[in-house]
Amino acid sequence: MVDVKPAEKLSRPKVHNSLAWSRRVIEGHGWEYRVQSEPNPVMLANVQFLAGYRRRFQFPDAEVAAATGTLHTPLTLGEAVRAVAPIEGDIRFARSLVLHLLWVRHLNADLTRPLSTASLLTPSSREDQSG
Repeated sequence: MVDVKPAEKLSRPKVHNSLAWSRRVIEGHGWEYRVQSEPNPVMLANVQFLAGYRRRFQFPDAEVAAATGTLHTPLTLGEAVRAVAPIEGDIRFARSLVLHLLWVRHLNADLTRPLSTASLLTPSSREDQSG
């Protein structure tokens, strides 16, 4: 069971007591109970931005594989784009490919901070890419 409450209300005693009661009742029946609030606004903005690069058909498998092979060590986003530029032949397409690799989790970044050319990208393990 998931209870959804705005983060600003979670510290109010009446809301806190109500959620505590819900937790006791629901967990008393052997069910899992969680409280969720709105997502981190920076993370949400980053995910919405990266969603523009989600369409696999726009990125040939050979280019994805070549870029993934090239980006095997931590780099900044700017460095990664420059490293992939020879594969794509154009810096704009290279940027799109790197952002696609973030979307499909071939690369990781701290999405709780605004994405920029200085954002550190790290290669994902195979387990990170499943799903």
